[in-house]
Amino acid sequence: EATMQYEFQMNGEPVVLHLERNKGLFTEDYTETHYAPDGREITTSPPVQDHCYYHGHIQNDADSNAVIKACDGLNGYFKNNGEMYIIEPLKLSDGEAHAVFKYESLEKEDETPKTCGVIHYFGESDEPIKKTSKLFVNPEKEEEYFGIEKYIELYMVIDNLVYRKYSRSIGKVRMRISEILNYVNSYYQALDIYVLLVGLEVWSDEDKILINGSSIDSAKSFAKWRYSDLLKRKMNDNAQLLTGIHFDAGVLGIAFIGGMCNDFISVGVVQDNSIQAVFIAAIMTHELGH
Repeated sequence: EATMQYEFQMNGEPVVLHLERNKGLFTEDYTETHYAPDGREITTSPPVQDHCYYHGHIQNDADSNAVIKACDGLNGYFKNNGEMYIIEPLKLSDGEAHAVFKYESLEKEDETPKTCGVIHYFGESDEPIKKTSKLFVNPEKEEEYFGIEKYIELYMVIDNLVYRKYSRSIGKVRMRISEILNYVNSYYQALDIYVLLVGLEVWSDEDKILINGSSIDSAKSFAKWRYSDLLKRKMNDNAQLLTGIHFDAGVLGIAFIGGMCNDFISVGVVQDNSIQAVFIAAIMTHELGH
């Protein structure tokens, strides 16, 4: 459905979720690429607009928002009266019963140290970055910039470990990425920036680059692959690699400083380290913002 409404009780009070399908999740020329066992590249253009990923709000709460996957019950988060909540279907239920709990409770489940890796690029082509920074010297130009809708065409790459993690199923991988991007999309919309998925590539036969415990080496290798291989067959503004590798020093994601403004380094690498898509989306949102 293009729109839907869901009502439930929370702290004895009725809460009404108004949801609308996220029309800005995929580009019109969205493609999917995977590889046959012999390494042959297979690219398709599947229909993806009739999906189950929604954005919305709480009735009578102007400051509320919601990001929901409604494929099989409701799974996602919403903000109500300034508090963040997670909603998910109860196991062994008919899909109608849901659990609701505060976002902080979920964060406390994993208190391991987490870090973000950054790479400073000292290449020849940093002029676009300098030009972008100059935009904000003039307050009028800054206001004009933030009032204009901007679009990022994102290309997602899934390594072989993540592919195997999701039962070697392209469909399951697509659902995972769609859920993550639905969150990322919502975070950036507050800045009038729309992140659309232009392509999904699954390294179903083997990884196309060397990915190891060094997040820096992996990111450099991925950036080289994007520039020398990917851009020749599919244009994109940025590529993100979702990997099953555990990086050294607790790094969960890495990107180049100013990468979005430089074709040589417009990439990020994110570890798929949690079953909660909202956590992965938070890391990816951060890496995109470098």
